[in-house]
Amino acid sequence: MIRFEAATEADDKELRALLRDNDMPSWVNMSLQREPSFFAGMNQVTRDYAVIARDDGQAIGMYTCSQQSVHFNGDSCTLGYLGGLRVIPSHRNRIRILRDGYASIARLVAAGSLPFWFTSVARGNSPARRLLEAGLPGMPRYYPANELFTFALPVSQGRRINLWRQATEADIPGMIDFHNREASKFQFATVLSEAWIRHIGLQHFLVYGEQDIRACLAIWNQSAFKQVIAKSYRPPLQAIRPLYNAFATMARRVRLPAIGQPFSQTFLAFATFADSAMPLAVELLRDALSQCSSEAAIIALHDRHPLMAELARFKPFVYRTRIYAVSFADAPAMDGRPAQPEAALL
Repeated sequence: MIRFEAATEADDKELRALLRDNDMPSWVNMSLQREPSFFAGMNQVTRDYAVIARDDGQAIGMYTCSQQSVHFNGDSCTLGYLGGLRVIPSHRNRIRILRDGYASIARLVAAGSLPFWFTSVARGNSPARRLLEAGLPGMPRYYPANELFTFALPVSQGRRINLWRQATEADIPGMIDFHNREASKFQFATVLSEAWIRHIGLQHFLVYGEQDIRACLAIWNQSAFKQVIAKSYRPPLQAIRPLYNAFATMARRVRLPAIGQPFSQTFLAFATFADSAMPLAVELLRDALSQCSSEAAIIALHDRHPLMAELARFKPFVYRTRIYAVSFADAPAMDGRPAQPEAALL
């Protein structure tokens, strides 16, 4: 009999194994790992939950979710994010497990009474998307919004031109007001707060503009508690990886890690640009890249964002996901704003 239980520190080893051993399929199969502790990065600003599923004592799956302050239809509110679903191969494609897992949210997660949730599913994971969009009995409804493009920009293309300045204590109120005013144009964009700034560290935030802030972002390296590990490459990429990396070094592109090694990445989190700063957005990004110590910098944009074409100039790696609103009751009334959650929190 399969039982769903709220995970505790005693489950740390099994949770980390479920993440490590169940890959996310793409042109490179990746595992999102949380070493050396699953719980190290949790419950810092958001309220986070993990649920583990056992079959006769064996850990066969898990999911995570979080309670986040985000924007919806222009207002700030509290919604839940569903993520971190992992099921071992022998128990996949069993509808009953999925149904029981969704049913456990109301019982095991304090945020289970929220009106609806949001989530992201890899564009290439067609079987999962077909299943979730089918509206099967006993399952929540998945309402597709738009695609989110997550770009891995090569830090080697950075150039220090001193457009940014480091945020100061005096900038905090203006940075919060600016970010949230711009973020309200998107669905599920995180509400920036002083708690977030303190958690990431004020020293990691950059602002553009003197009297009025016109752009801001945080250079946030999460490798101390969360890693993306390369597990396998589709043929023939594994065989030619050394040659590709030699080319990438010369062409200033992102190199590919060896199997079992992490992608060296830093998030450009809470990246926000006023309309008046958009003509300088590419130069602002190059300036930010020059201040990253990793191989790549991660930023995510919705599929209608005006910077989409500009970022193609960096020849980045791109990971595409579909953003969904997930409802256990009535359909959420989304007003047409594009969905753009913060990639650093997914």
